[in-house]
Amino acid sequence: MRIVKDTYDLLFPDQKTGVEFLYKNRSALLADEFGTGKTAQAIHACIAVGARTILVICTASIKYNWRKEAIKWGFDERDIYILNDKNITTLPQERGMFIINYENIWRKRYVKVLAKRRYDVLIADECHRIKNPKAKCSKAVWLRNGYCDLSDYRWMLSASPVLNRPVELHSMLKKLCPERLGGYINYIDYTKRYCEGKDSKWGWDADGACNLEELAGRLEGFMLRRLRKLPMGKMLQKIYLPIDSDKLYLSEDESVRRTLGKLKVEPSVDHIENILESEDKVLVFAYHHDVIHALTEKLKKYNPAVIYGETPVKDRGGLVERFGNDKDTRVFIGQITAVGEGVDGLQNSCSVGVFVEICHTPGVINQAIGRLYRTGQKRDCVFQFLLVADSIDEQILDSTILKEHNIKEILKDENIGLDFKKAPTTKGGSEMSIEQSLDRIAKSLETLVDVLAEVGKGQPTFTTNECVAADTIAEPVEQHVKEKKKRTKKVEAPKVETVKGITPEQYKQKMHDAANLISGFATDPKKKSEMFAELQSRFKSQYPTRLHVFDVEPKDQEDVVELVDEYLKEKGVI
Repeated sequence: MRIVKDTYDLLFPDQKTGVEFLYKNRSALLADEFGTGKTAQAIHACIAVGARTILVICTASIKYNWRKEAIKWGFDERDIYILNDKNITTLPQERGMFIINYENIWRKRYVKVLAKRRYDVLIADECHRIKNPKAKCSKAVWLRNGYCDLSDYRWMLSASPVLNRPVELHSMLKKLCPERLGGYINYIDYTKRYCEGKDSKWGWDADGACNLEELAGRLEGFMLRRLRKLPMGKMLQKIYLPIDSDKLYLSEDESVRRTLGKLKVEPSVDHIENILESEDKVLVFAYHHDVIHALTEKLKKYNPAVIYGETPVKDRGGLVERFGNDKDTRVFIGQITAVGEGVDGLQNSCSVGVFVEICHTPGVINQAIGRLYRTGQKRDCVFQFLLVADSIDEQILDSTILKEHNIKEILKDENIGLDFKKAPTTKGGSEMSIEQSLDRIAKSLETLVDVLAEVGKGQPTFTTNECVAADTIAEPVEQHVKEKKKRTKKVEAPKVETVKGITPEQYKQKMHDAANLISGFATDPKKKSEMFAELQSRFKSQYPTRLHVFDVEPKDQEDVVELVDEYLKEKGVI
């Protein structure tokens, strides 16, 4: 895999521990709680082991998110493939991250291509999806000559690896770490020991649980899990849904928004169900009535409580109480303009909010966020905005963020709620940035319009056994680039500025080549991180007002190249 930028230093210390845990174990289960950045840790572990071919298996709703995360954390977007019927037969052999959903891994069209390859790393995200050994997707992973056998490293990711019973772990443990099961590797022996396995009139019954402390001990060293539980904080995340933006139109027209909202229902439901596999309850926001009705129907098995504009005020308190007191009511669906004010009590039973749709008004979104992020909340809050890349979704969110930025400037209030730049502050810690400010992104794009801008620094901060969730979602950089190109009117043919014999394009390529040389030279992640930090320090000593090498003036680019070359020669890289 080609690395276009080094982002290891953006990880927090115990998140780096997660990276180290993965790359030091051929087979491992990363079970950090929902919202804590397992994707980022897995990507950096791939970099640490020098992976050239990576197979990522995940749910359909997060395929595009995996691609954006991989780009955000340093992979060249040219090496990332979301597999489909068209590109499956034309994949490169030498390198690539190949992303596929569980529903396709067993289909003949894909198997006849993927099963003939070897992979440096297999990543199964939401790996509880393959807990049933009889399911076709499970067989494709676990059986002889399946994807596990084809991979050198096998890393499982899930916030809830056991959804219901210990029996769900057997297939994974038998395949990935049979030595840990000792004399209980056989299904019958395992279920007798840990599942109260016994004969019944319906066949073998393995629905029980016993000797769990012993089973937990067997997982030590194979599983790493940290929790999201520190003094209450808030973080906003962007999740990109697998919807083809080519079918959409960038417009402010209301009917386009409604059409997009309807298209988002199916993948949004998939994503919400993924969350419910590790969270007890979820608060869902939408804007249009027909979207709310569709969500209610699709999520009816979770007995949703629903409030929209026409819901009588006298009934709303009862719906909030039902959501809080009824364990079978796991979803609360609210029209964003109807539940923003006068609804209190949701924070007592829920800490995760999902925005299927948003609106143009920052205050309304802040009010919605305030349903959970308020007095009485006992946990850190996670708010996810479900977006479609290159669509009106991004236009609305960008416009809303800009409006609120202006409001903050006027009111001089940094505590206004809608803020993708902040993450929770831990005890004794300083404020951590989830995304760089809009101004910083804009400045980076001025210099690097065709290269991904440096994105947010926010990731979870962990204590020894716990962690705080933070933004793990890639910036919609492509959209900013496209909009910037739209706003720039070309009066005449563009002229390439040449400074001291080097063009901007050549400069960018030299910087990328230098980063790749360092990554190849320093195979140890710690050493690699130290080299990048030392080089950055030298750069900053000469250009203290510049953020990074892509932020320098054209007239200084050749001098920066000389600085980098001198450093590489000094360290023996070239």
